[in-house]
Amino acid sequence: MKKAIKPYFNKLQELYHGNQPCFYDVKEIDGISALEKGCEVIYQELMANLSDERKRKICFDKISLKNQDGWQQIELKIYGVEYHKRISLFPKTMKILNDIEGLSTIYFSLLAPHSRIEAHVGDTDALYRIHLGLKIPAALPACGIEVAGYQKSWETAKCLAFNDIYYHSVWNETDEERVVLIVDIIRPEFRHKDIYVNSGVRAVLYHARIYEMCWPVIELMPRILTRLIFPVFHTISYGWHGIRHKLLDIKKLRGLHE
Repeated sequence: MKKAIKPYFNKLQELYHGNQPCFYDVKEIDGISALEKGCEVIYQELMANLSDERKRKICFDKISLKNQDGWQQIELKIYGVEYHKRISLFPKTMKILNDIEGLSTIYFSLLAPHSRIEAHVGDTDALYRIHLGLKIPAALPACGIEVAGYQKSWETAKCLAFNDIYYHSVWNETDEERVVLIVDIIRPEFRHKDIYVNSGVRAVLYHARIYEMCWPVIELMPRILTRLIFPVFHTISYGWHGIRHKLLDIKKLRGLHE
């Protein structure tokens, strides 16, 4: 009997030793052509929102536990959780994206001139992380991304795909802003477990946050207890996601019958 493939969750933010490639061939990922064809529409809608003071405020109205100078994000959907107030500003963008199967995360990433996002690791190997180039001021070496030691340039209206479980960094040493749309798509073999994957990633984030705040206490705890922290977070997150999905399904059914 063939052993079931399980997603890897990086609860300890450690070096990944799995078998996924760092970069993927975008031709093998469904939904890429729709993203690339819709690039101009997506970018124009973003610029229209940012040029309107009221809408711009909504775009960036969020609580951030951590901020990095020069890097801004406009989050529409993060690991299965939608931010409806911001989504309402992007109907054209969402029309393009809603037909993509396995969509987990959607956000715009704006990197200021002469800024860098230092090397960091992601939370799971179950996702394709897609970058759609919206405004790319230059190619390598002035502006680019490095994943597991391999560097690539973005291109306007083109996607690149990688697995952010590997250490990766980003830089923009030009005099202009770099703008990309970031989309996470659950890998086909895990799409029947979309709630499990999304809740697992959120559990990783909760685990990392609690460890950052309470690491002296956690390190003094017996290992049998510390090993239970992540499974408990994952179970709670899974239940919460499951309830949310059921409530959304009920709302959709009511809408169809009204």
